[in-house]
Amino acid sequence: MVALSLIAVAVVITTCGLGSYLLVRDDNKIVGAGPTVTPEVPKRDISSRTTDPALLSVADVFPDKEIMADPTIPPYKRLGNPQMAKDCRVGATSDLGKLLNKLGCNQVVRATFVSPDSAYVLTAGIFNLKDSASTTKAHTEIKQLVDTSKGRFSGLISHSSAKVLGRAPTNLAWDTQGHFLIYSVIARADGKEFAPDDPHAKIIVYDIVEKYLRDHVIVQWSIDRGTPGASGPAASASAKASPTAG
Repeated sequence: MVALSLIAVAVVITTCGLGSYLLVRDDNKIVGAGPTVTPEVPKRDISSRTTDPALLSVADVFPDKEIMADPTIPPYKRLGNPQMAKDCRVGATSDLGKLLNKLGCNQVVRATFVSPDSAYVLTAGIFNLKDSASTTKAHTEIKQLVDTSKGRFSGLISHSSAKVLGRAPTNLAWDTQGHFLIYSVIARADGKEFAPDDPHAKIIVYDIVEKYLRDHVIVQWSIDRGTPGASGPAASASAKASPTAG
């Protein structure tokens, strides 16, 4: 299953790259036109809450009950309801929670999902920090706190099937974009330890943290939609898209 997933990812990426190249070449041959100029999408400055003061909503981050990472495999299915909290310590324990508050975190939006093969349960979310300098500092200090057992990201027990997040070993991942800190907490559904270099965990981090939260949710949020008071993807009725490969 893992090998097929990895091969599928590699094939989709390769095919998309080759297809785009061939499509451009074919268009040039048939039409004889010059390269198409793609209009630049207006962006908002998300380096600070001074320039991006609106709060995220659940609809901005988790508008649907499923996340489709790849159209060829089943989706990640949400367990229970998402959570939006102003106290960031609900999503991080001990000194890590204190660090996030110290760095100006004013909200966390998170939700729990089960993997396509039902073998993993994960919580994913976004912390809203003061500015990019704060997220950079957090990114640097989180590993030290986790390594010294002074704090961890905590899972959201949103359903009975998610209780394993509170008692099993977990795999943590995090990244930053602008003044946002994105993260995931992953546990095996059977509660067992992760195997060294578990490829499933890496695939989940790619699907959820990188591809969905960073490259979809945050990218959509950063688009300037030209509407006064618009808060991001929720301001658009078409914002319920799930990312697809390619």
